[in-house]
Amino acid sequence: MGRISLPQAFLSMILHLVVLMTLKLLLKANLDKYINTESMVTCGYMWDISDDSKIHALEECFVRGISTGLSNMSGQEKAQYCKWSSDSGFLFVSEIVKAMDETDVTEDNLSNFIRQMLESGCV
Repeated sequence: MGRISLPQAFLSMILHLVVLMTLKLLLKANLDKYINTESMVTCGYMWDISDDSKIHALEECFVRGISTGLSNMSGQEKAQYCKWSSDSGFLFVSEIVKAMDETDVTEDNLSNFIRQMLESGCV
């Protein structure tokens, strides 16, 4: 897989902030349909099964999915990354990457994109 560049690392920081703010405003959803709690605890991505831990995991799904969607990875690399993410418990990453391929996500519509993804429940 490709290495993460400095701009991607900066983008990741910004995405974490936007996603977290949006999630905290929106979350009334069944968090367990977006993540595999058991896998994530086993792999060390979640510290427990609390809602705060689940929100953090879903936030990470969005950061991974959006940054992958915006990356210059090939389709094959994206598919491999999505499979690895899903195997690790980040179930929603592949849906986010797929939606990114079909949507022009910008800084102006990022919060709306996140809201639409959550409302679609396409896991």
